[in-house]
Amino acid sequence: MQTKNKLKIKKIAAWACIIAIAAPLVFFACYYLIAPKHEHDFKLVYTTATCEYAGQGAYFCQCGASQIKDEPALGHDYGQSNEYSRLNACTRKDCLSGRMTPPEKDFTEKMLYDFGDGYKNRAQQLYTSLLSFIEQTEDYLEGEHEYDTQSSLYQDNLQFEKIFDEYEDCIDEITAQYQYAKVFYNIDMKNEELKEEYLSVSQYRTNTVSAYYSLFSKIYASALRNYFYRNYTQEQIDRVLYQSECVGNERYTALKNRNAQIEVEVDSIENLEASTQFSALYAEFVQNNNQIAQIFGYENYLDYAYESVYDREYSYLDAEQTSKYIKEHLSPNFGNLVAKLYQLFAETDQWTQADVNDYNGVIVYSFFDNVIANGTVNDFAKKMSGSGNKKQISLSQELNDLFKNGNYFLGNYPGAYEWYLYDLQTPIVFWGEGYQSAFTVVHELGHYLNDTYNQSKYSMSYDLLETHSQGNEMLYLSYLKQHASSTAFNLIKCDRLYDSLLTIINTAAVNAFEQAIYTGQYGGANAQSIMADGQITASEYDLLFVSILQDFGINQFVNNSYWRHVTVKSPCYYISYSVSMACSLQLLIKAEEDGFDAAAASYFKLITYTDEHSKYDYKQVLKHADLYSYDEEELYISIKNYLNWS
Repeated sequence: MQTKNKLKIKKIAAWACIIAIAAPLVFFACYYLIAPKHEHDFKLVYTTATCEYAGQGAYFCQCGASQIKDEPALGHDYGQSNEYSRLNACTRKDCLSGRMTPPEKDFTEKMLYDFGDGYKNRAQQLYTSLLSFIEQTEDYLEGEHEYDTQSSLYQDNLQFEKIFDEYEDCIDEITAQYQYAKVFYNIDMKNEELKEEYLSVSQYRTNTVSAYYSLFSKIYASALRNYFYRNYTQEQIDRVLYQSECVGNERYTALKNRNAQIEVEVDSIENLEASTQFSALYAEFVQNNNQIAQIFGYENYLDYAYESVYDREYSYLDAEQTSKYIKEHLSPNFGNLVAKLYQLFAETDQWTQADVNDYNGVIVYSFFDNVIANGTVNDFAKKMSGSGNKKQISLSQELNDLFKNGNYFLGNYPGAYEWYLYDLQTPIVFWGEGYQSAFTVVHELGHYLNDTYNQSKYSMSYDLLETHSQGNEMLYLSYLKQHASSTAFNLIKCDRLYDSLLTIINTAAVNAFEQAIYTGQYGGANAQSIMADGQITASEYDLLFVSILQDFGINQFVNNSYWRHVTVKSPCYYISYSVSMACSLQLLIKAEEDGFDAAAASYFKLITYTDEHSKYDYKQVLKHADLYSYDEEELYISIKNYLNWS
């Protein structure tokens, strides 16, 4: 009896222990398993999923149940635009993405690239026939081989000219083939086959053009002289004979071909800033260019480039006066502008998302996929089509036709350019990686507008051509004042003024650098060290550029290796950016002082002057557009005054 009770007590105690331990589990089972079932009413509390990025969602029911689920990217929901140049925007809230409507045509189908043996054999056969014809013709004798339509020489010449015309067609074709090859290479510069093809056609073009020009002096020495040159003026004859002597020179051909090879080798250098190979290549490139200039009768390549390559009406010695104005009036303002830019950047942590979107839209993001970048450019083009435009030029229509017809290209070449294809009678535009922002699109659109209006019929200096593009940028900047938040616009404007002033000063510094390199003379900062042995060696190039930046007062603000990126691609070209940007800034000042329409009217005069004064030089065109010339000190003073109050 007693034993049983003790046993019972032990059992009760044991069960009590078990119940105590299991109580929470029993409660859990009762609540979740035994309680009557109900439909969970899950509510989404948080998710980070967007059109492009996946996220997670946290779902809770009032009963306490929860679930965590991955949220896949939503994907874009693109609308439809009626304009080819305007993005099909994503309709989802806060998404700024868009996509271009594919063009109606594949423009590459028009660029019939056929640089093969068949083409080469045809060109060679025609050249051989012409050369043989000349060799079988008597040497010219004055008084004996005068122009006579009744002579057998007249009939011989008609036959010769027929072959010559066919050969000229070959020259035009090889120029087209060269342009196509460069575009295809720029689209995919990592493609070794395209690289080799571009180099091959480039060198073949140089050889063919050289052979073509060599014929003119041979014709002049033959009995065909007065027949072939019957419609030439003496000035034209002198010029073509000069070209024949220079371009037809075998040494010229070899130098041009080697420089093309150097350009491709430079393209292959991954880190130009740290490359020891580059300086040696550049030294050879400079030497080759100076030899080319000497073949043409110039002392150095700088003289040759200013007059014959870029068609400037001023010399590099004249540019020294412009540099003095820059140093006196603009360089002292640069540090203040940099400080202001840093200050505005420091304030961006207080920005709204709308401010960020407005700034990034026109400065950072691509025209080809960002709604703000694309939209403001299209809206600006429409504004330009009606403002100050007596010729009724539709910039908006030109922009839309460009993207409708597909004569534009995107690729990994680090740059952007516009070209006129003479064989197709149309301009094309290329935008490479990192060169697709709104301002860059507007820049190339300025070139494109000039070529659609003038169809490359007139000789224009590169300075004027760059004013077309940079001037368009200044008008776009003025336009943005009413179409971006005031906070974002303040930084956009400061950023663009910084970029413009840097362009003026830095490219003038590049010009001074090239002047020292090509002439072998330098007298600025650190000259005693650099010129100690009487010459500038390849190992001193970096020090020379830093010293010139010091002369211009911007050495603490500029990449000291900038010269490496521009002096092979476009030797002696960059002074055009300096001169044209200084002139273009007047359009921004005019827009703010006299109104947008007044500035636009001046801008269109820069393009339409050919209707009345097609032979104007750059200074005359600027005057026609009511703008200061690059060589007037008042221009630089006006920019200085503007920077002081803007």
